[in-house]
Amino acid sequence: MILMGRDQEEDRKSCQRLYLMLKYLMSTLINQLIVKGYLQTPSIIHAFETIERKYFLSHEYYDDAPCNHPISIGHGQTNSQPLTVALMLEWLQAGTGENVLDVGSGSGWTTALLSYLV
Repeated sequence: MILMGRDQEEDRKSCQRLYLMLKYLMSTLINQLIVKGYLQTPSIIHAFETIERKYFLSHEYYDDAPCNHPISIGHGQTNSQPLTVALMLEWLQAGTGENVLDVGSGSGWTTALLSYLV
């Protein structure tokens, strides 16, 4: 059994609260995209819920993951705005068993979403 000091336990609880808050905010963003009609297809909605944007960002930008704006990934490149990605995926309608060529050198979030869909 590993014993944690008081500060370690407080840090762990703080991280858990932050994780839950970010998860809630991302869920809120997804719901807004659904309500506004940008996200419509159940499989695409599920991909957005499953593939967490924050894991394709630098740690310093984790808090920005649930925001509907592009986020810098360095070298003048960005992790695309969720609205843009939602529209692209809805227009493409890539499905199970299809092949998709994702040309670009972004953060990998869109590629991961496409991979999940096909």
